[in-house]
Amino acid sequence: MSWNAPALNNLLYRYDEASDGTSVQSQWTFVGAKAGVVAGMSKDVCWIGEKNNEFLYSRNADGSWTWHAPQIRSVSPYGENSVWIVEKNSEFVFRYQGGTWTWNAARAKQVSAVSGDVLWLIERDSGNVYRHTVSANAWAWTPVKALSLSAASSNVVWVVKLEDNRLYRYDHGTRVWEWQPVEALSVSAISESEVYCVGTDGALYHYNKTTGTKTKILDSCGGVSSYPPAALSGAAGAAASSGEGSGEGSGCLASSFSPLALLLLLPLGALLKK
Repeated sequence: MSWNAPALNNLLYRYDEASDGTSVQSQWTFVGAKAGVVAGMSKDVCWIGEKNNEFLYSRNADGSWTWHAPQIRSVSPYGENSVWIVEKNSEFVFRYQGGTWTWNAARAKQVSAVSGDVLWLIERDSGNVYRHTVSANAWAWTPVKALSLSAASSNVVWVVKLEDNRLYRYDHGTRVWEWQPVEALSVSAISESEVYCVGTDGALYHYNKTTGTKTKILDSCGGVSSYPPAALSGAAGAAASSGEGSGEGSGCLASSFSPLALLLLLPLGALLKK
């Protein structure tokens, strides 16, 4: 026996996976949108580029949606009302904070935020990975050309290499690139040691660098974004431990949600079990 449905692409679902040792079941929640790109901020808040018109929308904590003027290629939040985006037509990077849009001289294919001052990006023309610090007007170049990237912290970024789809972990502090036994189309950091990725077979995987395990979660997935953003979780945890820190992103601790909580885009048929 089987359940069947048309493969309606880019439907947006939230997935909360059961924690080990509990009776809580894994849950799929349809979020009520079609999206070309998605970036999760919390269990209730996410940002998307709407599938048909590519305009930026934010999903609010009460479940309502707010339209924003830019059409986008990439979005990465660093607070519930603060994001970095790549504008669709110009491909310039913009920052949105406090109701104000600020232009940045960079042009990019993708951005991944650490804060309102620091972000990682794939530069538009070269395809190289850069770390950008706005206040210092500093650009840290790396030799790797990327298909996808996701910041795990200020210094650590996960990268899918453009040439061979291999997954790498880069530590900016030590300048070390670590090859991983994973081939992927896109990546979303959970932490400095774990990621979600869409494999070259189109399936969704969870990969743990420490144990070396790769676990399939779903047979078909268009895109994935873990929440809360790994880079913000790490910053929040450090601030909480030291008793310091305030402002955007500092209230979202990694322990707030299951480490296997994510927003993703997928064909509806992928949810239907035989």
